[in-house]
Amino acid sequence: MTVTLKTRIIGLVAVATVLPVLIMMGVITRLQSSVAKEVEEELQAVAERNVAQVTRDAYALCDLCNTIYERKGAMALRLGSEALNRFGWEIVASETVRWSVEDQTTGLKQEMAVPRFRLGGREVERQDEFSTPAPLVDEVSRVMGGSCTLFQRVNQRGDMLRILTSVARADGRRGVGTVIPAFQADGSPDPVIAKVLAGETYRGLATVLKDSYLSAYQPLKNAAGEVVGMLFVGEKFQSMADLRRQLLNMRVGNTGYVFVVGAQGAEKGTYLVSKGGERDGENIWNSRDAAGNLFIQDIIKNALSSPAGEEQRFRYPWKNPGEAVAWVSSWSGRSWTRSGTPGSGRGTS
Repeated sequence: MTVTLKTRIIGLVAVATVLPVLIMMGVITRLQSSVAKEVEEELQAVAERNVAQVTRDAYALCDLCNTIYERKGAMALRLGSEALNRFGWEIVASETVRWSVEDQTTGLKQEMAVPRFRLGGREVERQDEFSTPAPLVDEVSRVMGGSCTLFQRVNQRGDMLRILTSVARADGRRGVGTVIPAFQADGSPDPVIAKVLAGETYRGLATVLKDSYLSAYQPLKNAAGEVVGMLFVGEKFQSMADLRRQLLNMRVGNTGYVFVVGAQGAEKGTYLVSKGGERDGENIWNSRDAAGNLFIQDIIKNALSSPAGEEQRFRYPWKNPGEAVAWVSSWSGRSWTRSGTPGSGRGTS
């Protein structure tokens, strides 16, 4: 078939008209894709900066509260020490008394012969009921608030027995007769006992009859300089309503939140502050992400290996569609790890 000149001209004009349009459409499509990618990356960067800032804010808030409670704890320890000196105390190694004791970790009960402890010239008697005043500890609690306990060392290992306390059991009675073992279930030294036996004061988070306390434990030494007991003062973490409320009210994006997890000792892997407070006290040490990784363990190990207060970004595939991003900071000298996690359709921890 013969193509006329007119047809050729029309074809050339059509090509000249359509080709630039097609090229422009291709360019626009590529630009749209590039711009969309840049916008997505920038939005992600903004979200992560927001999470990092929230994590810093949470750290600063916890650090401020801890400073306040540390000062209060130092005053309470000083008051307790002065009261001990005022009363006068001694341990009569040649005389023993029988105690029914319970391991606060395992619940194991047994009878134990313990050297006689005298306070103010009188034998320390077991006071289980709050209706009967307990010397020393009730005075410290009344003046300073919080709780106070006098411990006696009961063996060479360093197990510590509560002989006077204002800490309550779950049944509402005093927690006397309970023992903090010097070694944990996995065979590792209890961080509180280890510090005290070294002659140093422990300050930080500790488990007290299954509750978390911001605590201070001071060694009690005899005339020979041997550690024969310890004095405890502390504030139950759950009772610090203002701090908890501030942490619970922090939001990241649409669905993100702040959570606090214990990083060491008996609190390791335990929710101290969870989303909405719904899982507080639950141990998530063995939690796995969508890929089967022990992500909580990874978060805590990485946080503890970094300088205090330094934020780390941690990504993990969550069980909801998408990926979660957490910014984590640890607290040097304290067994806490704080994390801010954004949701924004990417899954939350």
